[in-house]
Amino acid sequence: MKIVITGKELKATEAIKEYVEKKLERIERYFEGEEINASVTIKSQREMQIAEMQINVKGCNIRAVTETKDLYASIDKNIDILE
Repeated sequence: MKIVITGKELKATEAIKEYVEKKLERIERYFEGEEINASVTIKSQREMQIAEMQINVKGCNIRAVTETKDLYASIDKNIDILE
């Protein structure tokens, strides 16, 4: 799986990158043997933390966007949506 993590107005720390990679492993098991490209954008707007995930596999795009007060919670919700 190829993962690109981008931070807008928010730095994508090593801890966040590792957390996203670990969580995306849940998606990877649905597409064994397929080439998967994941794009993750994290940003902060006022007091909300927004995570946007886009998965491209087999020519299909799957996208999820959530916002909460906790970035890790936003990431978790996106993974649930994508699954």
